[in-house]
Amino acid sequence: MPIYRFHKRWWLIFLCCLVCVLSACGSTQSLNSTSSQVVRTHTVGPNHTTTPTTKPVLQTSCPATGTARAMVTEPLTLGDHPTIVYSTNQDTSSSGNAEPLMGALKRYDVTTGSKAVIVNVPGARIDNAQVSNDGQWILFTSASKSATTDQRGSMRDVKVQVVRVDGQDLQTLYCTTRSVTDLPYIKWSPDQQSIAMLKDESDNATPNPHETRLVQVLSTSTGQIQNVFTSTMAGQVIIGYSSWADNTHIYMYDAGENARLNIYLLDITGGANQHVGDLTTILKGQFKGMASDGSKLYVDYNGCDQYSCSPPSSVLSMSATGGTSQTIWHSTQYNVVEACPINDHQLLINISNVQQHPGPPDTSHNGIWILNDDGSLGQRLTTADQQSTNPISNCTSAKSHGSRAGDMYALAIRTQPGTSGQLIFGKTNGGTPTPFATYGDGLFADVVGWTTM
Repeated sequence: MPIYRFHKRWWLIFLCCLVCVLSACGSTQSLNSTSSQVVRTHTVGPNHTTTPTTKPVLQTSCPATGTARAMVTEPLTLGDHPTIVYSTNQDTSSSGNAEPLMGALKRYDVTTGSKAVIVNVPGARIDNAQVSNDGQWILFTSASKSATTDQRGSMRDVKVQVVRVDGQDLQTLYCTTRSVTDLPYIKWSPDQQSIAMLKDESDNATPNPHETRLVQVLSTSTGQIQNVFTSTMAGQVIIGYSSWADNTHIYMYDAGENARLNIYLLDITGGANQHVGDLTTILKGQFKGMASDGSKLYVDYNGCDQYSCSPPSSVLSMSATGGTSQTIWHSTQYNVVEACPINDHQLLINISNVQQHPGPPDTSHNGIWILNDDGSLGQRLTTADQQSTNPISNCTSAKSHGSRAGDMYALAIRTQPGTSGQLIFGKTNGGTPTPFATYGDGLFADVVGWTTM
């Protein structure tokens, strides 16, 4: 009898264990069957309690025509090494009819000198690339050859995409098919909640063909798209925008012969399909270029036309949303053709005197300089007599060419369009610039912005 009770007890224990094992297997099978979600856990609270979280599967395919997706975000803990994000594009040739072979986003660690590929996009060209205000994401467009054509020839299938600076979480938010000469122009708001897209629509079916220019805003949190501005292009019209003034206002301007005319603010909270009469004017008259560091707006004036660039020239600053302007640079000798903030008190400027009349131009100061906001010229970064293309034209914010600490800069030096050049960086307080990337033979590179890794 004692032996019989012993075996019975162990038999009951065995049955209980078997039930527990089968229950665990059933739970595992149920968990693994969720193929449309990535299931993760994170540590919270002082007692290290784990809480399950879910994240939708990231999609790089195009959403349905005319629609967009919300951006899926997963925060990245950044390091403390200043890091430059840059783009490269490989084309079949340097001609205007070149087809894209490979676009890539890369990063360069200034502290260690190491390079890494963030993402490669075969058969596409990367444009509009910009680093998010928090330094964690890159917004860009990738344009590949389309199977469709129109009366103007080749078309491009364009994706609006984002990727984290460590190369993770590539995703496609929006797609469109456009002419090679009419590719989208996009800008990311400072809070990363909105993407502004410039878009043209032609109406060739009516007796009087016309073209409509739209500004659309894509919400990264909802994936909704709204037309916030509409203008029929006839005569003097609104032609586009430069950047965001703040999280809800976009800089707009008029077309003008050899110059831009007037600067306005478009309030995206003002509703859909706004027109010229709904804009707020913050500057009247001709100007050449504009850029903002988030708190100030910089406007430059010069004597450039289709034949020459000659002084005088000026650079003004004002509050980002308008107000009294202050002249921080004026010269009757040298002509500024570009200005881009790199921190809260310095700008990169491009001085270019070309074909001055009467007599030869004074090219002694041609090249890239650092301009201090007290009007004094700082370090001279290049000594090029004449840049064939604008080296600091990709100016989206103070962090597009200036480091996040504001103590370094980066820019592209282009000796001939599409054939050769290099990317350089240096200290804003002096020293010789350091090349970190070169290109040529159909390979083109540009500075995108700064982060830390």
